[in-house]
Amino acid sequence: PSKGSEPRCQNRRLSSTMLDIAPHLPLSAAVLAAEGEALAAQAEKDLAGILLTGSTRSVRPAVAFLCSLKHKVSAERLARIARLLFAIFKSCAGDIGSENRTASVLADVLKVLNKLPDCPPPAHPARLQLDWHPIYDALMKVQLRGASWEQF
Repeated sequence: PSKGSEPRCQNRRLSSTMLDIAPHLPLSAAVLAAEGEALAAQAEKDLAGILLTGSTRSVRPAVAFLCSLKHKVSAERLARIARLLFAIFKSCAGDIGSENRTASVLADVLKVLNKLPDCPPPAHPARLQLDWHPIYDALMKVQLRGASWEQF
C-alpha cells in the first residue's frame, strides 16, 4: 500500500456496544403475525384507495408482502383483500392492461388464500366465492392476444 492509505484488512476488536445482533435473530411467530396483520390492513386501505381512484398501477405492490411467504395473514382478511381486488377488476372493465394486471394479482392472492390452514374447506358457506369467468376471460384475452376459445 502507498504511504497515505490504510491497509485493506485490519484486525479490530469490536466492543459489545458496537455490534447489535438483535435484528439478525429469528422473529417470533407472534411478531410476524402482528406484522402480517398490519401489512394486510395497510393493503386493504391501499386497495380501497385504488378502487376510488381507478388507477391499477399499484395493485401488485399493495399485496407484495404476501409473496415473501414470511407473513401469515388470516383467511378472513385475505378474503376481504380478494373481494376488493375483484371489485377493482370489475371497475376497470374494458381496459385490457388494467384487467390483466388486476386479474393476475387476484389469482396470486387466491392461491395464497387456498393454502392457508384457516381457510374454510370447499363448498363451505364461509368460503370466499367469486365468479371466475370474467377473471379467466381477462387472462385468456391477454394470453391468446385478443382471441377467444370459440375462434379456435
